[in-house]
Amino acid sequence: MSDPGLADLASRVLAPPPPPTPEQRQALEAIVSVALSSGAGCGKTRVLTDRFVKALENRIPIDRLVAVTFTEKAAAEMRGRIRAECRRRIASAGDDAGQWRRVLRALEAGRIGTFHGFCLDLLRRFPVQAGLPPEFSVLEESVAPTLRDDALRSCFRRWLADSHPDLIALAVELGLDAVREGLRSLLLGRVLADPGRWAQLSPEELMEHWRERWSVEGRPALLRRFVEDARPLLDLLREYECEHPVGAERRAVLLSEIPMLPEAPHPELSFDVIREHATVSGGGTGKHWPAIAVYEAVRDHYKTLRDAVDRARKAIRWDEDLTRRSAELGVRFARLAREALEEVDALKRRRELADFDDLLVRARSLLESDADARGRIRDEIALLLVDEFQDTDPVQGAIVQTLAGDALEAGRLFLVGDSKQSIYRFRGAEPQIFDRFRSALPGDGRLSLTGNFRSVPGVIHFVNALFHDLYADPSEALRAERDVPAAEEDPPSVEFLWAFDSNTSGKGKAANRRVEAGWIARLIADRLDQGWRIPDPKDGSWRLARPSDVAILFRALTTVGVYEQALADEGLDYHTVDGSAFFAQQEVLDVVNLLAAIEDPFDPLSLASSLRSPIFCLSDEGLYWLANARPNDRPADLLQNLRRAEHVAELGRVDRRRAIRARTLLDRWRLLKDRAPIATLLDRVLDESGFEAAVAAEPLGDRKRGNIRKLVRFAGEYDRGGYPLADFVARLRADLRQLAREDQAATNTEQGDAVRLMSIHRAKGLEFPIVIVPDLDRVSPPFSKPVVVHDRFGPIVRVAPEPGEESSFSRQDDSPKGLGELLFRSAEELEERAEADRLFYVATTRAASHLILSNGLDNPLPPGPGEQEAPSRRCYRPSSPAMERIARRFDLATGMLKDRLPEHWPAPRVHVIRTSPERQSLRGAARRRRADRLTIVRSITRVRPEPEPERVAAVLLPGWVEHDPEAGLSPFSARVLRLVLAVVGDPEASWASDPSSAIAKAARATIPASPTRVAEEARGLLLPWLNGGLARRIAAADERVGRISWTIGGDGEGQDASSVVHRGVLDLAFREGRAWRIICWEHPESPPGQAARRLVLSGRAAPGLGLGRVAGGWLVSLGPDPAGAREEALDGRQLSRTIPGDDPRRSSPGSHPRPRPRPRSGSATRPTGGAPSTESDA
Repeated sequence: MSDPGLADLASRVLAPPPPPTPEQRQALEAIVSVALSSGAGCGKTRVLTDRFVKALENRIPIDRLVAVTFTEKAAAEMRGRIRAECRRRIASAGDDAGQWRRVLRALEAGRIGTFHGFCLDLLRRFPVQAGLPPEFSVLEESVAPTLRDDALRSCFRRWLADSHPDLIALAVELGLDAVREGLRSLLLGRVLADPGRWAQLSPEELMEHWRERWSVEGRPALLRRFVEDARPLLDLLREYECEHPVGAERRAVLLSEIPMLPEAPHPELSFDVIREHATVSGGGTGKHWPAIAVYEAVRDHYKTLRDAVDRARKAIRWDEDLTRRSAELGVRFARLAREALEEVDALKRRRELADFDDLLVRARSLLESDADARGRIRDEIALLLVDEFQDTDPVQGAIVQTLAGDALEAGRLFLVGDSKQSIYRFRGAEPQIFDRFRSALPGDGRLSLTGNFRSVPGVIHFVNALFHDLYADPSEALRAERDVPAAEEDPPSVEFLWAFDSNTSGKGKAANRRVEAGWIARLIADRLDQGWRIPDPKDGSWRLARPSDVAILFRALTTVGVYEQALADEGLDYHTVDGSAFFAQQEVLDVVNLLAAIEDPFDPLSLASSLRSPIFCLSDEGLYWLANARPNDRPADLLQNLRRAEHVAELGRVDRRRAIRARTLLDRWRLLKDRAPIATLLDRVLDESGFEAAVAAEPLGDRKRGNIRKLVRFAGEYDRGGYPLADFVARLRADLRQLAREDQAATNTEQGDAVRLMSIHRAKGLEFPIVIVPDLDRVSPPFSKPVVVHDRFGPIVRVAPEPGEESSFSRQDDSPKGLGELLFRSAEELEERAEADRLFYVATTRAASHLILSNGLDNPLPPGPGEQEAPSRRCYRPSSPAMERIARRFDLATGMLKDRLPEHWPAPRVHVIRTSPERQSLRGAARRRRADRLTIVRSITRVRPEPEPERVAAVLLPGWVEHDPEAGLSPFSARVLRLVLAVVGDPEASWASDPSSAIAKAARATIPASPTRVAEEARGLLLPWLNGGLARRIAAADERVGRISWTIGGDGEGQDASSVVHRGVLDLAFREGRAWRIICWEHPESPPGQAARRLVLSGRAAPGLGLGRVAGGWLVSLGPDPAGAREEALDGRQLSRTIPGDDPRRSSPGSHPRPRPRPRSGSATRPTGGAPSTESDA
């Protein structure tokens, strides 16, 4: 008997799809090349798939069809749809079933993939013509940064050794780190900007290029922005007239001058005219306008316009001297960048590698330069289909243009895109490329899809009203294809949530964001509690929403923690999906620390982190004693104590067993690390430690285990690149510091019943029943990089006036001072606003049933119609492109549409939430009070009433006292003493033969290098003493040891003296025969008794330093003349005396007590003297 469930599934899979809409059919039946502008949710993937299948119907061989997408996921989805269609046609048992079987068998080898995959296939066929080794390998993206860093380090070593003038000039202006970061950023985005062409220019030629681009591009962009900001005033003046003749004249002048400003030959003169006429004084009163409210609005807009004119005047000025310096440094940077890129290319050639940028660049060069290869590839392609064409960069666009050739209009191309959804500018995407291709085609090839199958009509009408200026033509507005019954009493599908709390007003954006997050969380919780009815996106039936139906979309996830905490406070589960979340996961950090500890046994921080992690599970107390215990009076050392864990008496039984296990495993893995591939080592580490099994049992265990396996795959990529473990660890640590964009591992548990939080970029291509877009006033940070290389403007270096240099205008002005920077900022601001609009469009069109736009306000909203404004009350003003767009189109207080829509466009309905949501399910009920974290901790750690166990003596942990020879000195005197001690502490006593050269050499070696004034002062103090008898005695000694660090326990007076630990430095010890003697020096300004105390403690520490019992010592007080240098001799008995006041609470002026940690329960120990460390500072 057949299974009815399987039969039903088969019938649904094999059922024919619904017929295409007229728009879709027109695109499918076009015989010319097509550039299809497809709105959000309009079924572009289906059209692309159907066009591929239609070509197969027309008997075009599958190997002559090429479909290019931007992600492997999209390619797999398209391949799956084609496979399903093939199976449906085979099941129909038609005459063509045999053909579709052949297609199905050949589908896996079909040319359906990404741009990079297509270019790789091309280069594999023509490697020599493309300038690549025949057996080249592709450099994995995860490994590429390490190779680039290797090349950059090689360049910097060569440049520094050669004193490269370009590097020196840039380092003096920007600093070496800024130059290095600028080059590293350029290497990561080399496709976007080629520094080679700019390196050939002179500074004067670069300045001339900037002037040309400023007149063509920069200044018009600033002026267009000025006109756009004045749009509300222009709309107001067009709608209302003034009856006063002066006011009417001013109105007419502004309406004519402002729109023409971008084309004005002399905008400075136009600004004068605009500012002169932007005033109501002398131009009538409220009675000369249709209403007092109109007069007041015009007056306020005039004031805003005058301020904008003043800002615009400053924004179009630049400093000629700074421009010249910026151009000179920019050309220098371009030359360095060219050398760095050549070094990267040479390194890749030696290793026979090509990175992802090479695939695109070399494929373009091959097609443009090799006529034979170009002709063969063109002949092989009957139809080229490209998805998401709005996200192409110039290199990809050039490849498509070359493949199309002269037959651009002849049906060879089928491009699908939407300029309004181009949101990958940071990857070089230019939506203008799609527009150029589209405009080059005949009219019957410029088609559109506007029927939206995703969203309910209420969302569609709102999106059209909000973004109608982005549509090239009103006919391209979205149309709702979902038939969802709606009544007037149904709540609007779109809501504004404006969160304002007077208690946080004026306390900054972070406080406003916390208020907003709380409102959002309470709103979600309340509506889910009450039953949030939504139409199901699949069949249109009404149902109750689940938490997983809600998606909160952010422009950037840097502040997502505030919203996560708010959701958690309301008891809502959430799942954060983010491109940088992988390197933020604790399990990833634990594995990275363990690999670092395996690679470097002397990395105490990584070792301590691994011991405390779930890998080895040491307790806090166990880790403390491993780091601080001193068995057999040995120095405290984490690594050494781990090696002799059996002898650390303070360790508990469980911690001792775990420490021994950790030591055994670490030793085993360190023996393996240089003999096995990294992936093999990591596999063995995870298996033998049991860490993978441990995280699998934790909450979100599948996700955590998937992240760990993803690290293993990364390791395999590094193995293929031939890199050692040290490079792999360095790369992971760099990604941890920068939170590099990397997705967490995919699992099947992501569809759990939890609210989803993700970036708008991550949500591209997805849809959700309920979408919330928060933090709408968020703006991108201003341009702050000290150096960039722009694809159109070239290298731009931010420079500041030299100290004392007069600028050509007031320094209070914060506008850019160099023309290059001004040009870059004007273009960047324009492109950033356009990208912000597109991001906002993508976010709003993800909503299927309900859309909520939210923002935390710093001030209350302006009053709506019929509301009275409180006197002298500051009102909210939008500060981001998204909020400015909403405020232009809608009344923020009421949600009413203010803008005029094209004829026959429905006006959207919007509900505004202006009061804090309250969970209705908790009204009238005793709301549970949330315990604070301290209360929770106390309740967990509270001891149950039991017979009191035998008390264990508390352990007094040591308090440190630092004996710093520079303490109490001015910064200048401290540097002088530091140089003096570096000279006299030389074990070779080079000062004996040539004191001046020894001082000069030591001055260069100190960090930072000692300036001339410091060296002269040190020479004045040292030379008189160096001529004395003690100096000659030291020079004639059998052996000398300088600058030895010591640590010693106290045994002086006071209740806590036994728990004091002193730390300091012995300046010099010298041996005469078998007897050692010691010396400490002090500056004339050193606090009294400081050096003497250090000398005595050094004598007590001497046996532990291997010097035995010292025979004597000297305290040398330096002075500017022989009479001022005082030498105080101490014999062995004096050096071994007890020092009073070892209690850090009564320390001398030259010592620095550190707070003593709290006592812990456990076995009582006490630090003892005579066990100093032996590390040398020499």
